[in-house]
Amino acid sequence: LLYMTAFFSGMTIMAVEISASRLLAPYYGTSSIVWTLIIGIIMIALSIGNVLGGRSADKHNNLSRLFFYIWLASIWIAFIPILGKYIIGLSAIVMMWILPDSLVVSGTVFSCLVIFSVPLLILGMSPPYLVKLGIKDMENNGRITGEIYAIGTVGSIIGTFIPTFLTIPTIGTQKTFFLFALILNIICLTYYISKKFTKRRNLITAVIILAFLIIPFKNSFAFWKDTLLEDESSYNYLHVYED
Repeated sequence: LLYMTAFFSGMTIMAVEISASRLLAPYYGTSSIVWTLIIGIIMIALSIGNVLGGRSADKHNNLSRLFFYIWLASIWIAFIPILGKYIIGLSAIVMMWILPDSLVVSGTVFSCLVIFSVPLLILGMSPPYLVKLGIKDMENNGRITGEIYAIGTVGSIIGTFIPTFLTIPTIGTQKTFFLFALILNIICLTYYISKKFTKRRNLITAVIILAFLIIPFKNSFAFWKDTLLEDESSYNYLHVYED
């Protein structure tokens, strides 16, 4: 379970990062500036999460608290495809008035901080939690710590490729968020079942997210335009409209 949590947490982090670029693309583009800001803010969130996770693990000494945090992150990620585009659109309007000369930079930073930083900060808490509370054999703690971080890195590598080449072209960016939110829910359920009890709220949210993943979810990114065609490919966000 420790290795599975590290693997899927790492996978979700990168999947959210890749999907974040697609969510921002209709509003701020996909330039190197946008990518740099996305990566930088996500790395800052993960670093803060590492620090807070270590302190929380020392203070509470309770692995159940980590899975409660992961469950909260899954709920947040599930709301991103529902509310994210409106927050990004609002940020564009606000920053046009406040910082019109640096709209792309300010809008991207604001959007990333509001939408993506919190769940990734929470997922950044996982490695120190797993190391602190998951290791019982102090003779091999160095080896197990290395394996936990290595498996998390492998998950991150796979989480980089899956959205780009598989989920985004086939089910779209929005359902990619639902998919990885569901994966986090399943991890939490697995932990609770292994401890011989279930969390009803966890089960309910998993069913709701699964429903959003299965049912048709046609929700335009560029909701303010009369769109002729909107689609996604392995290469980019596609938008055709009449001007």
